[in-house]
Amino acid sequence: MFPTYEHQQASALRSPFQAALTPQTVPALGDVMSLHYWAEVTHQLPLTGPGIVEALHPFHIWTDDWLVERLAWKPERPAYALLLRVQQLVTPVDITYQAHHQGCRSWITLQDETTELPNRVPVLSDQDYRRQVTQIQAAIAGE
Repeated sequence: MFPTYEHQQASALRSPFQAALTPQTVPALGDVMSLHYWAEVTHQLPLTGPGIVEALHPFHIWTDDWLVERLAWKPERPAYALLLRVQQLVTPVDITYQAHHQGCRSWITLQDETTELPNRVPVLSDQDYRRQVTQIQAAIAGE
């Protein structure tokens, strides 16, 4: 997981999660950054319909007000929940902060830095991850 610095906003987080946010400054070009996690998108679920904010409440860190505002942004382009299978890297990978890493980005293409990743350990067991996926899918479906 690439550390991001744009749009840091503690007020967008529910109170239990605000304390975990440590504001960071944007690194300078050439600074070394360590990646500690790797994630793969396993599901892309459209977020539409009434009651979606309340249904998703147990599964995210955002305030309801922020999520309502975010879901209303660019209504012609619906929002999606991306479910990530996260793994902790046993040995972090160091990369050099470059110009193509800068700015407001959801996705950053890492080039040669990750051709060979070290051993990874799943953050959740396969069973726990499947259970979370099932619960999120049911919440989005309105079940």
